[in-house]
Amino acid sequence: MSSKGIFPNSPIPVPCIPGVEATGIVAAIGDEVSEVKVGIT
Repeated sequence: MSSKGIFPNSPIPVPCIPGVEATGIVAAIGDEVSEVKVGIT
């Protein structure tokens, strides 16, 4: 998983932090779900 876009300027290797990575995945899934709902509506 790429850390770009979440903390693009962060010196910390974001993918090594499971919580941040999980949050990014949840956010990505949430975006897809909202797009689908908008498409249906």
